[in-house]
Amino acid sequence: MKIMNLNYDYDNVLSIVPHYIQYPQMLPWVGVDYKKYNFLIVGESHYLPQKSTIHLSSIQWYDSSISGLNEDEINWSHTRNVISCGHNQYWQYKGHTIFRNLERSILDSGFNPNDKSSMFRYISYLNFFQRPAVTGLSLNYDERDVSISIDVFQQVISILRPTKIAFVSKKPWDICIYKGIVKWDNNLKKYIIPDDYLICTEYFPHPACRWWNKESLQYQLYRDGIRRNGRKKFIEFIRYENIFI
Repeated sequence: MKIMNLNYDYDNVLSIVPHYIQYPQMLPWVGVDYKKYNFLIVGESHYLPQKSTIHLSSIQWYDSSISGLNEDEINWSHTRNVISCGHNQYWQYKGHTIFRNLERSILDSGFNPNDKSSMFRYISYLNFFQRPAVTGLSLNYDERDVSISIDVFQQVISILRPTKIAFVSKKPWDICIYKGIVKWDNNLKKYIIPDDYLICTEYFPHPACRWWNKESLQYQLYRDGIRRNGRKKFIEFIRYENIFI
């Protein structure tokens, strides 16, 4: 059964990424109108049900596959099914607050499409970490997590070729800065991901945390020294980069 608002054009290439052969339910979301805007949002990780144990060890997780998961574990880590749960900015579960706040902020940026049933039809979304975290907690990652997550991230952007990327989680951003994947360009006065084309990127707090609505100098944009909350920074990033124009 096909998922509404989803673009399947990239799946022939995405589905041969080794990690997605193991866990095909973790394929990134690509909106049906993504190519109009080339905007990728990078989150942190999925969760699994509290009784799950397969994800508690990186060795166990990466040496296993979807065949080692039960139905609930597959559903909880199914990126596309999770995102397809929202309609008209309504999300039933508390754990989906991130998606509701992102949708509302995209609309508040001034983007006014004819079809507002899902803002995700216009963007792509990827969870950076390829191992789910313990429910309600940030992933306690190790070097294997970092290596595999970076590999998947770089393969995804080489396939989707976004021109703008928003990291809505600090850990993935810090890893990409430390590993030299994201760099500050002093001429452009922006963070970029060097490639054969320009990718502009920025970091934002998790849209379900208090910093989405609480100001801090940490959320200045382009190092401009202005205090913002995460929501304001995200909206201004969309506007300054003309993402939906």
